Amino acid sequence: MTTVILVRHGQSVGNLLGMCCGQKDYPLTEQGLEQARMTGEYLRAHYHIDHIYASSLTRTMQTAAPTAEAFGLETIPSDALKEMSGGILEGVSKKEIFENKEYYEIHCTWNDTEDFCPEGGETKRQMRERVLAFLEELIQKHKGECIALFSHWGPLFSICQSWDDPNHAEKRICNMEDGTLRIPNSSITVAELDDDGTLLRVKELGYNAHLGSIVSDSIKGLV
Repeated sequence: MTTVILVRHGQSVGNLLGMCCGQKDYPLTEQGLEQARMTGEYLRAHYHIDHIYASSLTRTMQTAAPTAEAFGLETIPSDALKEMSGGILEGVSKKEIFENKEYYEIHCTWNDTEDFCPEGGETKRQMRERVLAFLEELIQKHKGECIALFSHWGPLFSICQSWDDPNHAEKRICNMEDGTLRIPNSSITVAELDDDGTLLRVKELGYNAHLGSIVSDSIKGLV
């Protein structure tokens, strides 16, 4: 059995400012750094991690650092785990997007379709394909081990969506009453897979109770 732990980055400066972040390299806030520390403590107490991979962006590498220190491991950076690129929308506040007709139309089309992206950006399909290909590579490489992936909302949602089975209630990957999935800052999702990568069960899904009073969640229009 292979265990895959998915962790979203802690609160970033971009989250705090309400930005469309994408691959723009925002660091963590002080609260985000504390979330990362508490996440490392929780994972050390409950799991035995063999390998740690993280998006090469600063906010994810900072989130992974306390966990890597706790287990005495190296964090291996990967561009494959980066957030979906927002092109011309990156670094633009969501308030500005909703007040600018051109940006708003681009934003809505990007959000609602698979193969459209802002100029210089990335489509949902492109992002999902790179993330799932990398996950498959890791599952084959680390069969029977526990791997932790520190990433962003888009990639983590894509992974969870790939495990979801809408035809079987017990295999639905959702944690909200309306059937949707919430992935807050520094939240933890833990899945157990068989040797061919088939989902056996999800032990934790978007869990962030370990953060106590410093939970946070950026509103996800896109990235």
